[in-house]
Amino acid sequence: MIKVRDITLGEGIPAICVPLTGATAEEVLVQAEQAALSEADIAEWRADLCGEVMTGTCGMPQLIREIRERLGDKALLFTVRTKKEGGAADIDEEAYKALLEEALKEAPGIDMIDIELSAGETAVSELTKEAKRTGVVSVISSHDFEKTPEDPELEALAETLDKTGGDIAKIAVMPQSTEDVERIRALADKIKNGLMKKPYLLISMGETGKETRLDAGALGSVMTFGALTEKQLSAPGQVTVSELKKELLRRSRL
Repeated sequence: MIKVRDITLGEGIPAICVPLTGATAEEVLVQAEQAALSEADIAEWRADLCGEVMTGTCGMPQLIREIRERLGDKALLFTVRTKKEGGAADIDEEAYKALLEEALKEAPGIDMIDIELSAGETAVSELTKEAKRTGVVSVISSHDFEKTPEDPELEALAETLDKTGGDIAKIAVMPQSTEDVERIRALADKIKNGLMKKPYLLISMGETGKETRLDAGALGSVMTFGALTEKQLSAPGQVTVSELKKELLRRSRL
């Protein structure tokens, strides 16, 4: 189990993370205020969606400080999602690494950081080491917005994520059928039986995979993602925080 502020990941129902998806600094700060009042445990700032930051017209460190102030006691997850992982940041690995290093300098303003596995072994290793040094929890992530890889590839991915220096592993894939969703459930069972030792979260995206967000507890995921409103979805298949919290609690009592 991992402690983030007053949250113990892996204890009780999965923590709910709400993305801040504003295109401007002003929009991001308004969403941070909304997140502070919501039932979410963690706010994820999707910095790649904030054009002012990505174009350099707004300073990222100052905006992190302002987000932190508005979030109150909520934990903050910093994310730059690249285009190859389904995000908006059209940048190379060097620029990606530099952005994350800049964000880590704002610890403890940020509590968690998303590090894409596709950034490469060296970058992942250096970033996770810096995250540990600054006391930031690292989420090593892998996204496939086109398909759900075959079982051997999924298992190899889980094993690769487990060998990184990160604290939490995240796998998000796109199902083409309900059978693909069931294969993610099967992967969860294999992880529980020893395939991977790290805390993890598994997501089958889209409407077809929506159930994996609602049933995150049964899958063993330590976190799941919900939106502040239906207009602020950051990934296909997300539901609102309020709906997600009700469903997580209901299923935990079954």
